[in-house]
Amino acid sequence: MMPPFRVVLSDHQKLFLQSISKNIDEIPGLEVIGAVGGGLKLFELLKKSVDLIIIDVDNLQDLETVREIKRTYPKVKILILLIEESEDFLRQAILARADGYLFKKNAYSELITAIEKIRQGGSYFCNVISVKMAEIIRYEMGGKFFRKSLTTKEIRVLTLRCESKSIREISDLLSRRPGTIRSHLANIKKKIKS
Repeated sequence: MMPPFRVVLSDHQKLFLQSISKNIDEIPGLEVIGAVGGGLKLFELLKKSVDLIIIDVDNLQDLETVREIKRTYPKVKILILLIEESEDFLRQAILARADGYLFKKNAYSELITAIEKIRQGGSYFCNVISVKMAEIIRYEMGGKFFRKSLTTKEIRVLTLRCESKSIREISDLLSRRPGTIRSHLANIKKKIKS
């Protein structure tokens, strides 16, 4: 039998924490080991064996907390619950390199799906965020954001990845081998960094 997937919740609203904690505890294989408002208490909980942190993020300080967790505990997965919907804030949130992104207002309907996707080693982007990310990519590509332009196939792979598709799912959709999809993703990274 697999050990439970251990979850920590961090949110400033106590009522929300209680409600989400109860929902997660009802799912077999998931265990909430702590629920805090953030700050030092969150980092204390991280000293235990934690698989996933679900954290609400509504300002730059919260994003810095996410970055610090990723630096200090790189194996811990992070699901961000976003409150702010501006494209600029979304860009910054994505650069924090969490494993999942969900608008807090959709947490009750999508949270379990997001947790399961992350638990299986994937990433999760709610539909609204996927659409916004695709718009950001299109806008920045049109504005010559990348020095080296992406090919049509690379754009398609990147868009599907932004829709939380796994490498296997993308390879099935595009009728390509997973290795080919990995090569496209590697090329995209090189082009974005150059």
